[in-house]
Amino acid sequence: MTNTLLPLAIRDHDPSVRLAALEVIATHRRPQDLALLSLALRDAQVAVRAAAAHALGQYQAIQVGTLLQGALRDPHPDVRMTAALALGQVPTLQFSPTLENALSDPNAQVRAAAAVSLGKVGSADARISLQAMVARDPDCRNRQIASQAMEAVQKRTVTLSKKKHQAGVDLIGVLVDPHRSKDERQRAKESLIRIGDESLIPKLDKALKASSDDQARVDIVEVLAALPPCQKLQITLLAYRHLVPSVRRRAIVALGDVGDEKAIYYLSEAAREGDQPGQLLTLEDSRLAREAIKKIRERVG
Repeated sequence: MTNTLLPLAIRDHDPSVRLAALEVIATHRRPQDLALLSLALRDAQVAVRAAAAHALGQYQAIQVGTLLQGALRDPHPDVRMTAALALGQVPTLQFSPTLENALSDPNAQVRAAAAVSLGKVGSADARISLQAMVARDPDCRNRQIASQAMEAVQKRTVTLSKKKHQAGVDLIGVLVDPHRSKDERQRAKESLIRIGDESLIPKLDKALKASSDDQARVDIVEVLAALPPCQKLQITLLAYRHLVPSVRRRAIVALGDVGDEKAIYYLSEAAREGDQPGQLLTLEDSRLAREAIKKIRERVG
């Protein structure tokens, strides 16, 4: 069957012709055929709808996820089961909540398929839903499948976390490398901000203290400032309040965004010191410290 005949074949009155068309679509996996698959998902024949869901899984692409989400609401369990398995082929955590909802499907095979797929693409939070399935699913085999899926999610998320951390460590190396171009170091900083990995705080702190490049040190503070607020981050930033002006001022500003009452105490000390002539801190430091205190008080009440 040629590709030009697919639009006609997918509408043919003979279900066997429509199924043959879906086999061709699944083999070629052309983006322009997604509209035909969407049409097939509304076919009157269960076998055709299930074949369409299976074909979508062969794409292994994020853009098919929305269509598969719709197929999970199909009235027939064979279609829902196929759609749940197909979502396990979509390389993203985006549809983990959809699969978690399918764990409550009235059909045991659909629940099993959803658990299998969560083992492949479920987020770390999916372990909670899988644990509930282990505890409550009436089907013994499903409970075993859910338990195996939990282990798979745990193993996969730990591996991903390690890879993410190592990628961040490598980027820190680029950021502080004086032999790298300005553009390379800027891209490394932007990537570290996007990663937003709190586990990198000790590595960033160590790199800042070991570096003699003030720009690299300021860039590291910029990365730290973009992380979600936590006690470790605040303590790290507080340690920079007596470094060179460019670093400590950026740290003071960052503390206004992530600090709490403890930071207010130290920022108040910085403000007082900055008001006194001859001290390490200056009037500019004092101004920034007071602005940071104001931001903290507005945020924490």
